[in-house]
Amino acid sequence: MIRASAVIVLVFSMDSDADPKFDALAGRRGWLVVQARSAAQAIREVIRCEPRVAIVQFTVHVVEALEIIDTLRSRWPQIPLIAVVSSHHDEIERIVRSAGASCYFSGSGAAELVDQAVAHIVARGVPAMGMR
Repeated sequence: MIRASAVIVLVFSMDSDADPKFDALAGRRGWLVVQARSAAQAIREVIRCEPRVAIVQFTVHVVEALEIIDTLRSRWPQIPLIAVVSSHHDEIERIVRSAGASCYFSGSGAAELVDQAVAHIVARGVPAMGMR
């Protein structure tokens, strides 16, 4: 069983062909990576882990990723939500941001930018979410 206080960053990996740089970063940082293809799965993981930051990483499962982002944002608005996409598309960025992502990163440099964003969020002392 994972202790809630141990999970700072929870990554929802939507695709099996995720960016190897991002996977390596998650491993180095000790971020919990889970495969989630539905909002129901994501909700179960958030309740179980109580993360301080959530990341939704996707390539092709756009509809499922948007459902997860929208659901997490509506249920836990205090959790910073980062969307990571393998390649940039203006329309995807617009939709992801309107669904409630706090940050959006895409392309080959995304891993480094996500790392910086998470470090900034954690340094600001984002409080543990406290389940409602």
